[in-house]
Amino acid sequence: MQRTSVPRSARAYVGEFRSRVAMQSNQLHDPFSVNPIRRSLVAGLVSLALVTTPFLISEEVGATVMLSFGWIAMAVLVFCIPIFLWSVIEELVRIVSNRLYPPVSELDLPERVIHILQRHGVRTVRAAEQLDPAAFHLHHSPYRTGGHPAPAPRSPIGSAS
Repeated sequence: MQRTSVPRSARAYVGEFRSRVAMQSNQLHDPFSVNPIRRSLVAGLVSLALVTTPFLISEEVGATVMLSFGWIAMAVLVFCIPIFLWSVIEELVRIVSNRLYPPVSELDLPERVIHILQRHGVRTVRAAEQLDPAAFHLHHSPYRTGGHPAPAPRSPIGSAS
């Protein structure tokens, strides 16, 4: 029977621990990153129902529910209310700013051009209207029309100078 040395098993344990930590960091995600208004509203309403409904039955049932899992529902409620309010305000600001300054995505342009404009900091129609027509030539080449003449073609044999 072969005995494993302590340093080797310790290294294996540390390696396993590091791989588990690396896997866990990729699995954690923000539950409110997608549809934060709907998710925080649903979580808040469910939590509020879990806290208030048992008290409608009787005070004893309400106290039992609050001691068992009601405190978790209260914590969810405390976290969801600010997320809901922040997300609603953020959406209202986005709607008002899009109404005042329409985004470039509303123009009848190909998606590729819209991405190029946004990458260069042009986010609104007003900013696109203020651009110079020459600014749309993102890849300027001296060999285009109006530029310098193209160099003379080289001979494949080479020149003897």
